[in-house]
Order: sequence, then structure tokens, then C-alpha cells
Amino acid sequence: MDDHEHILFIKLYNEYFDNLVLWCQSYVNFNSELKYYAEDWVHEAFVRAIKDKDTFITHENQYGWLVVACRHIADNAIQRRDVRRKHTTFSIDAPTAPDVVDLKASIDRWVETEFAADTLNAILKTLTTQELDIYNEIFVNDAKEAEAAAKFDKPLSAIKATVRRIRRKARSFRDGMTD
Repeated sequence: MDDHEHILFIKLYNEYFDNLVLWCQSYVNFNSELKYYAEDWVHEAFVRAIKDKDTFITHENQYGWLVVACRHIADNAIQRRDVRRKHTTFSIDAPTAPDVVDLKASIDRWVETEFAADTLNAILKTLTTQELDIYNEIFVNDAKEAEAAAKFDKPLSAIKATVRRIRRKARSFRDGMTD
């Protein structure tokens, strides 16, 4: 670049820089995330002008050339930002979004589980050996009452009566806790 071109670019830079920065900021609607990049975009437009100096210097509207360059640079920057966001963020409404962890809810569930386990152990301690065997068969192993009757060689009515006793003990234990 000769001295004449160098002086021309300095003159144009000093003359247009502030207006181009303002133009870039208004182009992005003074968006708080983007407006601070305006100066960088203007600098990059001037770098492009220097790289393509023959076209730029002979262009009839050098300010317009710089505005178009700033617009392209800003559009590319916005597109890169949007692509980056697309790859790094997700919608919590999307079916593929990971579950949002509610720490309080998980602590509450843990407390409830621990409380339920303690309560269940206390209830199980009140059962007789026969009731405990039937409880395990029906409530833990998920067997039908008729299957439990066959396994323990007891009448179905005896198994049903034992299940009712187990439930009654659990209810009375629960009711005793809420009083």
C-alpha cells in the first residue's frame, strides 16, 4: 500500500468509524449481547477494504461499501452465535431434554423413602411368622392370594383373613402415628 492509499484509509477510518459503529449497533437493534461487537465488525470491514483495496478505492460509494461489509460480518457473527447456541442449548420442553433436577424434591423423596422404610420395618416387626410369610409372598413376590393358599397349603379364606389382619395392623400403626 502506498502512502497515498495509507492516508486515504486513515482519513476514511477517522471519518466513518463512529457512524459505522452506530450503524452496526442499530442493525442489531442495540441488542445487549451483540452491540458490543460493533467496533470489531467495523474493524473487520476496514480490513476487508484494505485486502480488496483496488475495488474499494475505485468504488463510487465507499461508505456504502463499508456498510454492506459490516452487515455481512454482523450477519455471519449472528449466524455463528445461533448455531453455537443450537448445539449447546436445548429446550426443556423437547422430548429429548434431560430431566431438570429439583434438589428439594429429590431430598423430600429420600426422606419419604427413608421414613417409609422405617415405618415398614416397624410394621413388619408386629407381624407373626405366618403373617410375615404371607406378606412376603403376596406383597413382595406379587403372588395372587390363591397362589399363596396353594403354596402354604391353607384355605383361600385363611389367606384372605391374614391379608386383612396385615392391612389392619398397618392402618392402626399409621393411625397411631398421625395422632
